Amino acid sequence: MSADAAAVRAGEELDRETLARYLRDKIEGGGELEIEQFPGGHSNLTYLLRTPARDYVLRRGPLGPVAPKAHDMAREYRVLHAVHPFFAAAPEVFHLCEDTSVVGAVFFVMERRRGIIVRNRIPEELAAFAGYPERVSRGLVDCLI
Repeated sequence: MSADAAAVRAGEELDRETLARYLRDKIEGGGELEIEQFPGGHSNLTYLLRTPARDYVLRRGPLGPVAPKAHDMAREYRVLHAVHPFFAAAPEVFHLCEDTSVVGAVFFVMERRRGIIVRNRIPEELAAFAGYPERVSRGLVDCLI
């Protein structure tokens, strides 16, 4: 199990065999999957896909009824696909699946990025740095510029 991912939450499972069969020819190592889930987040479900070749991230919309155009995974995929070649901070996307029979929703597979996730409190790894808020703010602005 990954240090930043966990077992898939009850009720949010993916059919590993169906997904592996679908991804077999679409991503490197896609026929042999281990699936974990990233905790946190508020609506879209994000999973860690481990293959013998590399790790990927699968993103899909939330369970249950969703307002039209909300949580549009195809739109998110297309934006990342267009932006990544010009903005290296955006993750590379590898595959979009609009066939809802595979995992129950539209989803896409993208590059796994590692880093510190800043949510509602200062992560311990950063708290020791003097001027943390200013440094993070400058880093964000520099990245966007």
